[in-house]
Amino acid sequence: MNYCLNPATGCPLNYFPNIEQTCCISFFAGIPGDCPDPPMTFYCGDIVPETNCPSTYFTDNNCNSPILVDVTGNGFALTDAVGGVDFDLDGNPDGSKERLAWTAANSDDAWLALDRNGNEVIDSGRELFGNVTPQPPTSAEANGFNALSSFDRADKGGNFDGKISKQDAIFNLLRLWRDANHNGISEADELRTLKQLGLKSIDLDYKESKRTDRYGNRFKYRAKVKDTRDAQLGRWAWDVFLVSAP
Repeated sequence: MNYCLNPATGCPLNYFPNIEQTCCISFFAGIPGDCPDPPMTFYCGDIVPETNCPSTYFTDNNCNSPILVDVTGNGFALTDAVGGVDFDLDGNPDGSKERLAWTAANSDDAWLALDRNGNEVIDSGRELFGNVTPQPPTSAEANGFNALSSFDRADKGGNFDGKISKQDAIFNLLRLWRDANHNGISEADELRTLKQLGLKSIDLDYKESKRTDRYGNRFKYRAKVKDTRDAQLGRWAWDVFLVSAP
């Protein structure tokens, strides 16, 4: 399909106009025909490259992370693995789900998500932002904030200002997933835009933390989140390495 047409009529989902307004460019690198067979293999701590190709990720029981946003600034309530959900966090080609620690039922905290395949469902951790999400080539370590920083680059419609805001093409495509019924399945009424939940920006200047909750969930990195009045008021985004069942 040729998207090098006048994008004034609108680009397809997950595409954005280039600077010259002559083509629609994909947010995501890689096409199925480029993919190796068998899929690439990565291990805990490896950098997953920017590609749509399937890959296999081998982990331990505290290896994978997604970004979790404290939307209202009142802190987090996570479970242990037994009290968590079944969700495909590693996004391996077999599609199998892991038993994971998760947000508590009726929590107002939200996973930061991007529906990369446009099916209106958050299928796996590859559609969240964590260490198994494709990372930019310059990443020194795999984490959700480095994955998110890809979309602050000019080639992804970003303005390279060190934060994700409405000035970046990705902003309106990002979703905050509040899994209110605690079933590990994203549903339409659980997905909201940042604007709908009153958020203006997420900083990319993350800091390392050594916080661990009573269940062993590691809150390893954090960055500031600001509301539409440009206030932080205790709001943070955390890259959380979740405990999983053996």
